[in-house]
Amino acid sequence: MSVDRDPAMQRLRTALGSSDLRPVRRRTTPAPGPGARQMLITALHADYVVARLYNDDVDPPVTGTTDYRIAKPRRARRYSGAPTTGGWDGQTIDGISYVYSDGQHRQATIVAGGATEDQVIVPLYRLGSVIHVERVDHTGVLVGGVALNLIDQNLDGRRFARQTGT
Repeated sequence: MSVDRDPAMQRLRTALGSSDLRPVRRRTTPAPGPGARQMLITALHADYVVARLYNDDVDPPVTGTTDYRIAKPRRARRYSGAPTTGGWDGQTIDGISYVYSDGQHRQATIVAGGATEDQVIVPLYRLGSVIHVERVDHTGVLVGGVALNLIDQNLDGRRFARQTGT
């Protein structure tokens, strides 16, 4: 049904005294937060990625030369994700055991019933992907004893999901 002919919209127009009520379009992707920077992924690790500043507002796009270590979002990490244990890999959390094959694939097993599911980060982190990064006080990720203070804002909504097929 057209918005113009929808009885609920007609009642709303009458109540508000307006003839111009168009539906508001929602953003499909949240906007980057204040101070966020676009970066291009150059290397992948279990709890972080290495990336360089990236500007696609110019033609051709420009990529920086300095490498930055960017923490992955908490639930997309292999080791630093669980709040009480310091890591997911090899742990049983809320009755589910997690075993990782790499930083983007894991197997989850319900301990009580034995049901197992292969899981993968969706969408995958890929070399050459653009992420939005911001500086924070604490990420919980240490690399060579150095605390990372840059984090992927996860505008792509990366999470582990059941993997179907191979």
